[in-house]
Amino acid sequence: LSFLFDIPRIVTGPVMLAAIAYTMVQGRRAGIITRARLGLNGFKRFGPILLLFLAFALASTAAVALLHPSMLFSVVRTNIPLWLTMLIVYCLFSVYPQTLLYRTFFMERYRRLFRDERVLIFVNAAAFAWAHNIIPHPLVYLLTFAGGILFSRTWLQSRSTLAVSIEHALY
Repeated sequence: LSFLFDIPRIVTGPVMLAAIAYTMVQGRRAGIITRARLGLNGFKRFGPILLLFLAFALASTAAVALLHPSMLFSVVRTNIPLWLTMLIVYCLFSVYPQTLLYRTFFMERYRRLFRDERVLIFVNAAAFAWAHNIIPHPLVYLLTFAGGILFSRTWLQSRSTLAVSIEHALY
C-alpha cells in the first residue's frame, strides 16, 4: 500500500523493512519459518526450473528484439556497474525477503484455510502480483501472477526458501 500513496522512499523503505522483520520474527515464533525451510531441503529438481527459465529468457529476448530492439540489453550495454548492483541488491533485498513472505510465511500460515491447493496457489499468486503495484502496468501484473504460480508450485514441492529464491532470482 505504501507505494500507492505519494510517500517518500526514505519513509516507505524503513517501514517495509520493519514489516518484513516483524513478519519474520512472528513466523519464527510460530514455528512457520524454521532453519530447515531456509535451506535447499534436499531439493534437486533444478533441471526443469532451468529449462523453463531458458524458454522464457529466449521468448522474452525475442519479443524485445522484435518490439523494442533499442532496449535489448540496454542496461548491460550502457552501465555494467548499475546492472551488477541491481542484480546483487535485488536478489538480497527483494527476492529473498519476497520468498520468505510470499512462499515460506504465506504458504505455511494460510494453507490450512484452503482445501484445494490450486486455490492456495491462485490466492498466493494474486497477492504476489498485487504486491508489484509499484509498476502499475498490465504486463507486470500478468508476469508476476504467472511467476507467483510458478514459485508457489516450486515451494510446495520443495518447502525450500532457497530453491524458490534461486528460481525467482533467475527471472
